[in-house]
Amino acid sequence: MTVRYTTNYQKGYVNKPRDLFGKGEVGGTKRVLIGEYTQDTADELTNGDLIYVGKLPAGSRVLGARLFSADLGASTGSCTVGYLANGVDLVDHAAFIPTTDLVSAVVMKEPDNTCDGIFKLFTVETTVVIAITATVGTPIAAKMTVMIEYVND
Repeated sequence: MTVRYTTNYQKGYVNKPRDLFGKGEVGGTKRVLIGEYTQDTADELTNGDLIYVGKLPAGSRVLGARLFSADLGASTGSCTVGYLANGVDLVDHAAFIPTTDLVSAVVMKEPDNTCDGIFKLFTVETTVVIAITATVGTPIAAKMTVMIEYVND
């Protein structure tokens, strides 16, 4: 049997002298970034539209994400949740939540194995967005909420 170590186990318990853990890697306080958007009946969301959710502070490591959407009353529509280019990282509109169908009655979506933004360390301030990937047709007034969990200390 071969024994292997994670990076942090190696830093803290194998290396002599001990290496310091990175910011937010051991301990830290979980924080949340929550953004709510209410769809206006007169304002159709079209493919390519972006809804700005908020900003992750520099040094944030993302732990998880959730998208909740009430029934938008739409006949079509989908979205992703990700981030804009920040000078270090290239844009990735599906980094936190993959393509999500907004046609069903109520949506509660979490990341899957295609979401590269989960556990990612952002070294600079980063803007989180909801990206509309298919036009939301015939909308009603309804709310979408995004929550990003992260550590930053």
